[in-house]
Parts: sequence; structure tokens; C-alpha cells
Amino acid sequence: MKRREPERVPVQRSSSASCAVALLVEVVGDPRHRAPVPACLSYDISDPYAVVLDIHAGGEAPVTWLFARDLLLTGIHRPSGHGNVAVVPGAGPCAGHVFISLRGADAAAVLRASAADVRFFLQQTEVVVPAGAEEERLDIDALVRGILGS
Repeated sequence: MKRREPERVPVQRSSSASCAVALLVEVVGDPRHRAPVPACLSYDISDPYAVVLDIHAGGEAPVTWLFARDLLLTGIHRPSGHGNVAVVPGAGPCAGHVFISLRGADAAAVLRASAADVRFFLQQTEVVVPAGAEEERLDIDALVRGILGS
């Protein structure tokens, strides 16, 4: 007797081309920022491999970081990234958090964010563009036109 495979629900796609999730982060080790700092993770189909992190640390404009969505997808489970951006899951008393290390030319910071908030954001990005399907959404012609300036 042949066993039937259960039917699989296809990935549900959104008609929206972007998503954003507001969250609070804490700057680890900075006594000036003991209180939560407002931030926003956003994703747009126009750059399907990247996410944007805007940190509203009190200036007129947010501090903006652009990095690979894969860093977050991997970093919620195990350490990911090196160089300017790294993501590490919390352990022990910090198990419900994700640490995002940011290094620029003039400054560096480690942010602690709720792992649940980051997971929720990543679920929203998967609705817009499932992981592994980024290439289908990349407009190579527009990229070439932008490089050539035409």
C-alpha cells in the first residue's frame, strides 16, 4: 500500500512590496543609553537581499544601517557575520534576545533586541520575498542601468 504525502500549503505571498517593524533596542555597555532606544527594521523588494535598521538615538535623523537579511536569519540561531555587522543569539539570562554588533569608521555599538521582535520581522519579510527566492525579485536590468548611469 502506497502512503500518501500530506498536501503542502504553498508559501503565501503578499501584494505589498515592503514591510517594517518598530522595536526597542538597548545599547549594551553604554551608560548613557540604559533606556530602550526606538528602532525600526525594514525590508523592501527593491533590494531583496538586504534589511535596513534605523536607530533613533536622539539626533534629528536616525542612524541607518543596511545589511544582509541572511545575517538576521542565521544570527537568531547561531553567530553570523563578521566585519561591520554581526548577529549573535543571546544565551543564559539573555536567551530571549539577539545581539547586533555594528562597527563603523568612527564608532561601534552592540545592540540588544528582543528575539521575538526580530523573528516577527523576519516572518514578515518571508511573506514579501521567501528566503531563497531573492534572485527572482532582483531587477538586473535596472541594476545595470544604474551602474551605467543611463
